[in-house]
Formats: sequence, structure tokens, C-alpha cells
Amino acid sequence: MFYFGTKGVKISDVFIGLYGFPAKERRREAWDILQRRAAASKLLWCVAEDFNDILLLVDKSGTSDKEPWMLNGFGEAINYCRLIELGFSEYPFTWNNSRLGTLNVEERLDRALATSKFVEIFPHMKI
Repeated sequence: MFYFGTKGVKISDVFIGLYGFPAKERRREAWDILQRRAAASKLLWCVAEDFNDILLLVDKSGTSDKEPWMLNGFGEAINYCRLIELGFSEYPFTWNNSRLGTLNVEERLDRALATSKFVEIFPHMKI
């Protein structure tokens, strides 16, 4: 069993890996999974995943538009869960459409989020 370095804290107790649905009509399902997890545990937990969603417009470079309901819904789920962005280093975008020039679109779809209790115990964790 892998432990985080804090006595008795097993990774299986605090870490969730979740892949967001690529089809935009199913995005709410991933947000619902997060909200159910938040309702089940008010304690220490972290989720890292390819959400297949951007949180803010700065998480995107290129011309393809995002529908407001997608930005708002993802943000509302994160706020409901009271999750905090763990931050990142390196290049900010984790996906691109592999097109050239003005047709190129890049997005930050991968992120790690955690509860304040998790951040309190692991204050230097980043992705």
C-alpha cells in the first residue's frame, strides 16, 4: 500500500483519478461524480484528471469557442466541492488539436484539485 508520508494516510483514501467524458453532452456526469464525492467526504481528498474541460478562458489558446454552460458548470462543480487548484509548472496547455498556424487550438484540460485539509497537510504539492 502506498502512503503519502503522513502516518496512516493511504493514497486510496485520499486520491481520485477521473477521466472527464469527451462528449460535451456527458460533461455534467463527471461534475456529478465530483459532487457526490464531496458530499460523501468533507475531509482530505485530491482529484487529478483530464477533465476534458477548461475552467477559465485563459486555459485556452486558439479560435474554437467554449459554450458558457460548460465553463459555468465546471466552475460551479469545483466551487460546490470546495476544491483548490494545486497549481502547475511547465507549459500551461496539456492538449492541442495538432493543426498548424491559426487553426491550432490548445487547452489546459489536466489539473489537480484538492480540499483545504489536503493542502494543509501537503502544502507544496504541485503538478
